[in-house]
Amino acid sequence: MALGIGLLMPPGPDGRPTAVYLIDMQAVCGACGKEALRRYFLSTPFHSLTLRKLERLFDAAPDAIEGVCEQCDAELQPEDVERWSLQYAPADGQGLLLALAEREGETAWRAVPHDHLDVQSQPVWSWDRQDISVVALPSLNEVTFTEAFARAMNPKSVLRQAILAFHDRSHQAPLGATFTESGACVVEAAPGLEFWIGSADGQHQAVASRPLRATHALLVEDGTIADGYPDAPARWLGDLATFLSEISVVAFVDPSAADASLRRHFHRFPIDLQFEDAGDILRVIAGDGADDHAALEFQPHAIAKEAARTGAAPGDIARAEIDRALTLLDFTNPV
Repeated sequence: MALGIGLLMPPGPDGRPTAVYLIDMQAVCGACGKEALRRYFLSTPFHSLTLRKLERLFDAAPDAIEGVCEQCDAELQPEDVERWSLQYAPADGQGLLLALAEREGETAWRAVPHDHLDVQSQPVWSWDRQDISVVALPSLNEVTFTEAFARAMNPKSVLRQAILAFHDRSHQAPLGATFTESGACVVEAAPGLEFWIGSADGQHQAVASRPLRATHALLVEDGTIADGYPDAPARWLGDLATFLSEISVVAFVDPSAADASLRRHFHRFPIDLQFEDAGDILRVIAGDGADDHAALEFQPHAIAKEAARTGAAPGDIARAEIDRALTLLDFTNPV
């Protein structure tokens, strides 16, 4: 099933998900002046990817150019790159982020909220200013990204900002954050993902007040930061330990957000599919289901739990699970 489909979050060497971004380069050979076009599918660890890191990766993209000129066989060099562009999408399949830079110019960022990353898309070398589906971003930061895509790129960044705002109200709270009567800070960082930051004695009431279907994870319990598993909060909240004394942090995730992301991605695959709900399992069946590898099974609740314990968007983790399953399938059923 689905062999040959472009992976957006393939597992890295350590088995943890990576995030794929697409870079196109337009270079001019320094020896003969022949134009050269290059496209690269690059990846970086998913859980540590932030807007600032994405900017740095884009700025350094020309360093990745390789190969020789088709006309004179001279090695292409980073200084030969005259302009380059980026395509990156939130892994939940909702939205596309574009960037375009020239050697002597500034980087321009655009958001396309209702598009998605297509690995077969054409290079982006210009903007259509009349296209109302494209939003020009005056700068790339948490606010402009969240306003364009109705979610944070990396919810961990939102949580860190919310913790600082809870500790000191003079610190700017993340977009959409609210403070309850008890003083807790609550913020929805992505569809289906909500963080609660409050005094340790209020965490049980916070958990009890959520719908039974919602899953949760204690990221910080009375000042103790969760650890002991891959991408645990201790790796990305450890430097804030002094602000977390007698504080608890809970991540709440709605499994339906994971389910919706699974269906959204599979609907875009170029194969005939049907979905079958089997209790807490979503079965995705290719064709008539007769082939031994025609069905894949996913557990939205398990995906939601992984999202909660790692502070990630459930829609993103759903895509990571799809790509993990397809990678295993390609390995066990080569064609």
